[in-house]
Amino acid sequence: MTYSEFKTLLLISLITLVSLPASSSAECYDPDGDGYGLNGDRPCRTRKVRTKTTKPSGAGLAILERSVLTGSRTATINLSFSAAVKTRILFGETESTSKTGPYRFNYLRNYTTVLKNLKPGTKYYYRVRSVTRDRKDKLDSAIFEFTTKSSSTTSTTTPPTTTSTTTSTTTTTTTTTTKPKTACDASQLKTRVSTLLNSPDRIGFGAQTTGGAAANSITWVTNTNDSGPGSLRSAIYQTPPVWIAFDESLKNKTIKIKKPFHINDGNITLDGRGKDGALNITIKLDGATHGILMWKGNVILKGIRVDGNNSDATGVMARRGSNFWFDHLSVTNFRIDDALSVSMNSYVDSADKVTVSNYHVYNSNKGLLAGGEPNIHGLERHITVLKSQFSAFERNPTIYRGYKGHVYNNYMHNFTYGMHLSCKGIADVENNVFSGGSNALESGMNRYCVGSVDDGTGVTF
Repeated sequence: MTYSEFKTLLLISLITLVSLPASSSAECYDPDGDGYGLNGDRPCRTRKVRTKTTKPSGAGLAILERSVLTGSRTATINLSFSAAVKTRILFGETESTSKTGPYRFNYLRNYTTVLKNLKPGTKYYYRVRSVTRDRKDKLDSAIFEFTTKSSSTTSTTTPPTTTSTTTSTTTTTTTTTTKPKTACDASQLKTRVSTLLNSPDRIGFGAQTTGGAAANSITWVTNTNDSGPGSLRSAIYQTPPVWIAFDESLKNKTIKIKKPFHINDGNITLDGRGKDGALNITIKLDGATHGILMWKGNVILKGIRVDGNNSDATGVMARRGSNFWFDHLSVTNFRIDDALSVSMNSYVDSADKVTVSNYHVYNSNKGLLAGGEPNIHGLERHITVLKSQFSAFERNPTIYRGYKGHVYNNYMHNFTYGMHLSCKGIADVENNVFSGGSNALESGMNRYCVGSVDDGTGVTF
């Protein structure tokens, strides 16, 4: 075949291809409709068309609870979601919501954020944007609104207010007292800070904890409500630093909570002392999934009792940050999980520099856990436990997964499993009393030591 003949044949082939129907391909052209190709020697293949289905935004994700606590220049937004999400708040004085609130990089079911530097007496609009970890579910909420308090409503000289309600058949009087901020508050705060921070039990790894010592005044809890003005929840969500104290009228009272307290910003003290010692105030879980969760450090819990109400929740958890001091903390009635936990599912974020003093745990399954991520590459966190009384089924206490502890002058009794060290948990254990239980002190590997080697060293008496 000459070159000119080849060009002619090629041109004829191209013309033939172009002349085929536009909707067909050469191999699938079937003019007689018998399901076979043009030459009848092979099936005519059809191309499958895949239809992409798009899930509506937020179809599997919802806001279960939403509340806003406003001040004159701040607004605390509390949200509960149907799944753990990363959340961003968009807000502004118009519905365009052009400003962005504080952004948290962790995935949470219960989310709290504080919008600051707001204008007093001003209406604001906000919307919620959230996404799950796998990014399959997204939520872009409707526009909500709140109004900040005017400057006059937050005056420090406002006297106490009393409200009475009377019915025709029976007379019921409900009195709500708003404790005024007075000049003596500053003096009382100074006294409280001085006596607490100079305590001989503020020692060990958490000795540098100051809590809300830099607060300008005391934030008073004046009722046992789960939320609203004068409640403990309202006090916890104030802009830090915060020093929280309880009115004397709350002595021996119980605060029942439907959802956990989240300490998101640290620099806070819960001071349960009264004029004549501890007020014996109890935080009792009444549907809450946990008790108190701390996501940042410099936190003091003093003279607080937490009752799990025989639930499978965790009582008190220090998750992230440094410098925690838990003194005269009493925890009871947690039937499955830890009464007190110092840990996190990340060796980078686990809480550090913790002192637990005069702690009492009883009628609970697990007394105290200090331990972080199973893959503990380079993890080193620290905890001191002293003058405490353990009477839980196990973990009295347990120190593992990279924590270093000093455990001394404690009383462990009526347990099935006492103190346990494993997964590179190291502790100085001295001057403790173990009574009325078996397996008082164990050290070594267990099934939770993933990706680590434990040789049981570092245990002293």
